[in-house]
Amino acid sequence: MPATAEALLVNDNLCQAMSFYAGANLEGKVQVLPGVRTVFCGRNYPVFNVAILEGWQIGTLRQELTAVSQHFRSLRCGYCFWLCHGLVEPRFLAEIKTTILPERGFYRLSEPPGMLLQGLPPASLRNRRIVFRQVLDAASRATFCHLTSHIFEIPFGITKAMYGDADAWGEEFEGWVGYCGQQPVTLALIVYSAGAAGLYSIGTLAEYRKRGFGEATVRWCIERASEHRGQKAFVLQSSDIGFSLYKRLGFNTVTGFSVFKARESI
Repeated sequence: MPATAEALLVNDNLCQAMSFYAGANLEGKVQVLPGVRTVFCGRNYPVFNVAILEGWQIGTLRQELTAVSQHFRSLRCGYCFWLCHGLVEPRFLAEIKTTILPERGFYRLSEPPGMLLQGLPPASLRNRRIVFRQVLDAASRATFCHLTSHIFEIPFGITKAMYGDADAWGEEFEGWVGYCGQQPVTLALIVYSAGAAGLYSIGTLAEYRKRGFGEATVRWCIERASEHRGQKAFVLQSSDIGFSLYKRLGFNTVTGFSVFKARESI
């Protein structure tokens, strides 16, 4: 079964997004193995060290997983494996998730849906309580790092290592921080790939939630990518918290993902 065009669009953008972390450290790197793309962020922090399935041949998957395991073992770091359901024949999907990956020492972390919006969301009044500023210099990168640490409960040392270096921010990546008055309260990362703009790291400080800032941030990203890059397709992997918002804005689930973490000790 060939992968659907929609699933490929979402998965390709995910590969582009994860490559950001390889550029955050001099030791970081992207390596393409048979059927799998790997990203090493330069640190032993599994969330940002990933292997992403790019092929769907069940006959070679075990060999590919062995190569991935050897690769990350040589780097002495933990990692996560992202499996895009749309790239796998349905009759093999359950076997991969329940047998092949567990027998290789993986356990399942989450099952985020891959979502796609084509066109603009329904019109809405602009939230005038929030102003967006792009991440362009050391000060705005520091703000992005602090906000990411608080919202997603990641140690600041890690967020600084991932987002604090100017070299990581190429033209394919745009960081945005939303301010309520002088207070930074929300953020997002826009990732551009062939045919789509991806929305990542969308989050709001806990004390500012339920005020419409999340919706304002999503709308801003879509409008920005549409007006300045001519993008007409927008993709993301949704959390449980954000799913109803994305559905309301017109995103549709076009594939699923399974995220596994390697059990092996380093």
